[in-house]
Amino acid sequence: MKKLLILGVVVCYTAATWSQSTTSINQKPLAKVDFSENVNSPLTPKERTFITEVYGEYAEKYVFSNPNRLKDIKHILRNRVEVNEHPNKDLSSLKKLSSVPLLTAFNANISRDASINASNFNPLKYQFNFFSRETQTKYYRVDNTQLLISILPQHK
Repeated sequence: MKKLLILGVVVCYTAATWSQSTTSINQKPLAKVDFSENVNSPLTPKERTFITEVYGEYAEKYVFSNPNRLKDIKHILRNRVEVNEHPNKDLSSLKKLSSVPLLTAFNANISRDASINASNFNPLKYQFNFFSRETQTKYYRVDNTQLLISILPQHK
């Protein structure tokens, strides 16, 4: 009986060790995120408004008083989201912005904008996968327009 118990422990330990090692083998290590110098500049009034719109009463706790999170958000707003018009391109095959859920976890009153342009688009309102392991740019089309939203990867 004692031998059977020892054998069971050895088998369980081996299986657990093997399963953990195969998971890490299949995943590539993440590349370091290179932040531009512009993330060290203070927030602009527009950026502060974007953050407050999404995080509401939780903005101070989760963003403004958290230097790493604030740096990530500045990086998103300043370097990783582009909104451009492409009048002569067929964008119909791209995922529509309306199919991306709104981020309502902090502010249930978030709503979609009636019109979007490069200067008023708040990407924080949407559940884009900003922290993906992927290294390719993701594209979205603003419904019924020629506006293209590009989400640049954080890992290159």
